[in-house]
Amino acid sequence: MPQKVRPQLPERLPARKAKGKPRGAPEGEGWLHEIQIDGCRIMARVEDGRVRLVDEKGKEQKGRFEHIAAAIAGLGLRSALLDGEVAVLRRDGTTAPPPSGAKAAPREGEVVYFVFDLLYLEGHDLMASPLSARKQALERLLRDASKGGGALRYGDHVEGSWEEVVQKGCQLSLKGIVSKRIDAPYVPGRGPGWVRASCSGAPAGEKGKKGRAAAPRANKRAAPRKSAGARSRQARDAEDGDGASVAGVRLSHPDRVLYPAQGITKRELALYYESVAGWMVPQVKGRPLTLVRCPEGTESECVYMKHAKVWGPSALRRVTIQEKTKAGEYLVADSAEALVSLAQMGILEIHTWNSTTSRLEKPDRVVFDLDPDPSVAWERVIAAALLLRDRLAELGLESFVKTTGGKGFHIVVPLTPSSGWDECLAFTKALAGDIARRDPEGYTIAVSKAQRKGKIFIDYLRNTRGATSVAAYSTRARPGAPVSAPLSWDELGPEMRSDRFTLRSLPERLASLREDPWAGYGEVRQKITAAMRRALRMPA
Repeated sequence: MPQKVRPQLPERLPARKAKGKPRGAPEGEGWLHEIQIDGCRIMARVEDGRVRLVDEKGKEQKGRFEHIAAAIAGLGLRSALLDGEVAVLRRDGTTAPPPSGAKAAPREGEVVYFVFDLLYLEGHDLMASPLSARKQALERLLRDASKGGGALRYGDHVEGSWEEVVQKGCQLSLKGIVSKRIDAPYVPGRGPGWVRASCSGAPAGEKGKKGRAAAPRANKRAAPRKSAGARSRQARDAEDGDGASVAGVRLSHPDRVLYPAQGITKRELALYYESVAGWMVPQVKGRPLTLVRCPEGTESECVYMKHAKVWGPSALRRVTIQEKTKAGEYLVADSAEALVSLAQMGILEIHTWNSTTSRLEKPDRVVFDLDPDPSVAWERVIAAALLLRDRLAELGLESFVKTTGGKGFHIVVPLTPSSGWDECLAFTKALAGDIARRDPEGYTIAVSKAQRKGKIFIDYLRNTRGATSVAAYSTRARPGAPVSAPLSWDELGPEMRSDRFTLRSLPERLASLREDPWAGYGEVRQKITAAMRRALRMPA
């Protein structure tokens, strides 16, 4: 690893010009664009497992950003050199410079490290590699660290037309846009490989004689400005595209193939969600989401997204949820436009909480996931679903079944939101455990895969706070483009495999149905009672 590396810096360009493009502006394709973070440039050096943070002048930041150094140490690296920006991530998605004191903590958000480049990794100098390769390696490195929305954040980007990205970015009052050559090496100092368009000045034609922005007339009521959070959220609209639009959502790269074996494109995925929205929205509305994003399709790298990132379509609602040690921001999809927006993001799996944002601590359903060992005959899986239905009915609870698009079934029990998370978890564990005790050769609630051989694992752990299960009608990031499909109990049989329905076949099935397989789900009023707890010998 080189002992000292000056950070690469962008050329500065004015954001707009009255006529034509500024000299030196990016021409043609081959550029990616990042939001300019309003923070402090920091390089993180990892040598023999020890982490040092240095500013752009090479001065070590001792005693400052210790939580970031600890997060980097948690990656388990022996040697690495990261480049990025430390900033306060506000709750509305905007950024601000971090506090100057070592112990200072901002009130308006959390201090995070947006890492946008990887220069050295485990004995390999990457500075001569093209930016695209460096960012791919960086995204893989930070994938697990970014799951919980902690101190490390992958510095994401968009691709497309420079003019459109800058225009929309500045309309949204972002600080600026940094454009970078996809195929360029890392070159210390200021050069043409990076170009920055600043949005700090007023647009051409809006300045007074002395260069100050013209004030609105006194007899005119100024239009309300969009909140800063809405402007971050809407920045994804700056992606380049072919003009395709579904449910009012403009798609970038609509012909990008997401499921290669079937030739299913982003446009087809978006049209699928538009077609099933009437069925799906009631199942996801108001629920915090966890997502699986595969922007290049199922045969490329996929990212598990628990917390929302700075980028995100405006149709998606954002909620902040207090967790054990910090607050996390989640996306919520309340409309057809929101579902299509998820497709635009390359989301191939949509998972939901068991509660809604209006009653977050009171689940309105519990879910049992039947996960069979590969050696288990399918007829036994069907029998397990029917057994669980019957046991629930004995307790006085109505249940519904759906395929998972994977290996088994989900048994869903709607509830009036009255019990808390602990009670719901205890109830589902007691019922699953009772079934396993009665037939220990056929069922287990043991998490260890070694104890599941030849058995069906009744997974009750999806009923903890923050746990999720795949949403009804969601696609899966699996070969064949399977979906999670609600069924009527009468449809269970040897031919009803868990991956029976796909993105292409489910709309036809729904069009042919005379009745919703889950008819009456929304009208069910039931709760966990003391009599049920006594029947399962649960503590009072």
